Amino acid sequence: MTGLLERLGYHKHNAKLNNASLKHEEKMYKFFRRSGAYLNSYLLEKMSNQDRVSSKVMSHFIDDYLEGYAFRHHNFPVNQMFGVQSSLPNLMMTLHPLKHKTDVKNYSKRLRAFSVRIEQEIIGLKMRENQVIIPPRFTIDKVLEEMRAFIAVQPVDNPLYTTFVRRVNELKSIG
Repeated sequence: MTGLLERLGYHKHNAKLNNASLKHEEKMYKFFRRSGAYLNSYLLEKMSNQDRVSSKVMSHFIDDYLEGYAFRHHNFPVNQMFGVQSSLPNLMMTLHPLKHKTDVKNYSKRLRAFSVRIEQEIIGLKMRENQVIIPPRFTIDKVLEEMRAFIAVQPVDNPLYTTFVRRVNELKSIG
């Protein structure tokens, strides 16, 4: 449910982007391993039916994550359909809330975080290249074409800017 945290007055998360670093991946793997062991320490027979189902669902989710961890880089995070080069701008233009002054400030903070996020992706792409996990040539060509077109316009004509200005101007008042 988009906007749930904002309705509760929490906005800090809208100033950040997801961490795609290799270090964070490892941290999350260790977290899921510990969490799975902790969850499995509970005795299912002592739980209510609803808690038992919830525990089994969560256990399945954790097991699935842990089993897939070895293959986490067997993908193409930069691709012509939904790669990071389009998902980051899309996040800003369509999902980032712009209803309060804090949202406007967070928009700028998120934009400034793009460089770190893109650097994390580049590190991941280099690692994939070393493992010979390389997208097909047509994918690379399409992505390069998309990225070149995105940066070819003047900053005031860039969709990140024009969408921001339009959305802020549409507000009757900003709280």
